[in-house]
Amino acid sequence: MRKILFIIAAFITLYSCVPDPVCSGIIVHQVKIVDSLGKPVLLDTFYTVCLDKPDTLRIPRYLKDSLQLYPLLDDTYSSVFNKQSTANFKFIGIKGSDTISSPYVFKYDGCHSSLLSGSSKIVH
Repeated sequence: MRKILFIIAAFITLYSCVPDPVCSGIIVHQVKIVDSLGKPVLLDTFYTVCLDKPDTLRIPRYLKDSLQLYPLLDDTYSSVFNKQSTANFKFIGIKGSDTISSPYVFKYDGCHSSLLSGSSKIVH
């Protein structure tokens, strides 16, 4: 039931942007981290690095009960785009002495960010 409500909320948020002059709703891009058997991987720490503007984003987890989902970027970090329409990012996750990393490219339209490239699922 929670998944259905989350999908409905995400759908509503995605289409709630009023292009001019006001935007509403926040899009949260997340990555799913699983092991080779498909079981959730609980990271010790994680963050996203903006490669174009040296900046480290430490975004809180919105769905703490969903152990395998980690936020990459949300619309509140629009300043990392630095007046560019696209930006390069790297997700970094740490589990013990292992480091998990994955590259991403996001686009920002002045209202919301959208994923241009990168995987929404990492198998560790």
